[in-house]
Amino acid sequence: MDEREKRKMHPEIKAFSQKLRREATPEERRLWYEFLKQHPRETASGLTDRRETAILKWLSWQTEADQAFLEGLLNGIEDQRDPQAASVLLDAVHSRFGGQVKEKKTTRTFKL
Repeated sequence: MDEREKRKMHPEIKAFSQKLRREATPEERRLWYEFLKQHPRETASGLTDRRETAILKWLSWQTEADQAFLEGLLNGIEDQRDPQAASVLLDAVHSRFGGQVKEKKTTRTFKL
C-alpha cells in the first residue's frame, strides 16, 4: 500500500492536520519553519514523495529562506526526479538570487 492510499484511508486525520495548520499561531508557524530549515534535504524529499509542491513553493519564498537552504532543498529532490518540484525551486532561486546555485563540480572525460 503506497502513501496516497494510506492517506485516503484516514480522511479524518488529513482534515485534522489541515485544521491545525490553519489555526496555528505565528509562533507555532515560526517554530515549524525553524525545524524544517534545519533539515532541508529530508523536508524536500518528504514533500516531493507526497507531491506537496504547494508547501515546497511556500517554503522557498519565505524571507528566511537563504541560498543555502534552497540548495539543500534542491539536493533533497535530486533522487525523486520530480520536474514540477525542481521547477518551483529553481524559479525561487533564480528570482531571489539571480540563479546563482552552486553546481557540483564533475570531471568530464571524453573517449576518442
